[in-house]
Amino acid sequence: PRSTLFPYTTLFRSAATIATHGLVGGRDVRLLDDLAAPQWLTLLTGAQVADHLAVAHASSKPNLSPLDGMLAPVARQSTLIAVLGHLDAHSLRMLAGVHPRGTGSSAYALLLDTPTWAIGPDVDPMHTSHDPAAAPIANTAHVLRAAGWQVLVSRCGDGVGSAVQSLFTPRSLASSRR
Repeated sequence: PRSTLFPYTTLFRSAATIATHGLVGGRDVRLLDDLAAPQWLTLLTGAQVADHLAVAHASSKPNLSPLDGMLAPVARQSTLIAVLGHLDAHSLRMLAGVHPRGTGSSAYALLLDTPTWAIGPDVDPMHTSHDPAAAPIANTAHVLRAAGWQVLVSRCGDGVGSAVQSLFTPRSLASSRR
């Protein structure tokens, strides 16, 4: 199914899909989602993922500054996966800095192209490529990729499952499929 739901709903569905994928794959999954009181939550079952994300809500914090100092140690030891909407400059610098290119661990970002939710899924992406609202998303993707993150930009109407699958497709395979 294609998602035309509000971007926060897609964000939570994406986080649930990624966490469940990790659990099914036998990985340890920890979630950091509350900017008001950030702490790592270890999730052991799909039911815990569903229960937690069912009551999660969008943050009123304007940026990711409450996470300063929390991400870098994890990014050095583990795979870091972020499901993101619009990022301010401070948050973008922080994420780029926690995963410098050349580190041994992987970093993935599913970047929701939130302006596309205002225009809907039926608008041709080429029509919006010159839209000034698209520039911040393209810049965010560029900065994160330059820092060594694997980034997938997901537009309104993109299926959550296919977006997550594409995010985890190795770059060499993804480029050969274009």
